[in-house]
Order: sequence, then structure tokens, then C-alpha cells
Amino acid sequence: AEQGTNRIAVAVGTDNDEVWLAIWDGVSSWVTTDRAITSALSSTVALSFALAWNTAGNVVVLYDETTPLQYTVVTSSGTVSTTGSVSIGTDTATSMMAWPDPNAGSPVILFMVLDSSKMLHFLRYERERDLERLLP
Repeated sequence: AEQGTNRIAVAVGTDNDEVWLAIWDGVSSWVTTDRAITSALSSTVALSFALAWNTAGNVVVLYDETTPLQYTVVTSSGTVSTTGSVSIGTDTATSMMAWPDPNAGSPVILFMVLDSSKMLHFLRYERERDLERLLP
């Protein structure tokens, strides 16, 4: 859910290695129900994608399609505004989680990625900047 609103974003992974995104406007309808983020996830047995709202009202989706990891920023109206990538090495992601900063007005989202070698990576997304790797 977007902090301070009734809007929600839902992403699902399919058995065809796809990630689909839907955004609820918080009032009465789905803004988009057919936004395909990717059709080539690296892992179908693990949660290899994560999402969170940023303070601009956009949804940031991180996913493991190829090396490096990919991310897509989708506006609240359902259009793609930004795409990019960030490297965690040559291993595939086996699990991802996202935490938007709980401080009101903060533009930071922290992503945690566990890779196939059991190494934990922390990535930081800040509005208007690229996703950056913090640790290791």
C-alpha cells in the first residue's frame, strides 16, 4: 500500500516466468491490470521480484530477469517511467524484499536480495536516482 493513501500495488509471478502488476486507485477501480513487467524471470521456484511505492506515487519493481537485476518504475496511472539495472554479481536472486522508508516524505526504498550463493545484498533506491548497491 502507498503510505498515507488507500492505493495498493500487487505483483504476481506466473508459472510462465512472468511478473504482472496491477494498481488499485484507492477508490473504485484498478488503474492497470495488464502491465507485464517481465516475461523472463530467472527463477520460478523463488520470489525473485519485489515492489514498493516511492514518495512520487510511483511503484518501483525489482526483478531477476537477467544478470544484472532489472528494475522498472511504473507511475500511478500504469505507464512505465524508468527502467534500469543493478549488479549483484553473477548469481541469481532467490528471494527479494522491499522496505520503503517509514519517515514521512523520505524518497528511499531499501531492497534486500538473497542470491543463490546465500549472500545477502542491500540495494537503495532514491527517487530521481538509479538503484545502487550498498552491501556487500
